[in-house]
Amino acid sequence: MKVSLTLLLTDAVTEMNTFYLADELDIGVFLDWSDKYPAQLVVVAVQIIWTQSVDKALTTMTEGDPDDQTPMNDAIGYVLRGLEVWLTLYCKICLLLSERNANILSLNLFIGVTCFVN
Repeated sequence: MKVSLTLLLTDAVTEMNTFYLADELDIGVFLDWSDKYPAQLVVVAVQIIWTQSVDKALTTMTEGDPDDQTPMNDAIGYVLRGLEVWLTLYCKICLLLSERNANILSLNLFIGVTCFVN
């Protein structure tokens, strides 16, 4: 299972590199991409891409003018431009977790009642 998740995460990050750091984020492409992978991997993939963009910005600032904040502003902009999408994704994850917890609770109640009756 670890290998499967690692391979999926590698594919997700590689694919995300092709569209996420573009000048304009195509929300449709992003949502299609996020539907292909488990939600937890989507979050980790975005964190990886963001970390890479911040690292690149810091390297650029170190090699160039340290007072020029443009590279860091660009890295922050990658996150902010997709904020509505992230809120939607976060809500989707919360709903799925709530549904899962409700199903587990129902199953536990059913098992408990069944065992008690028998």
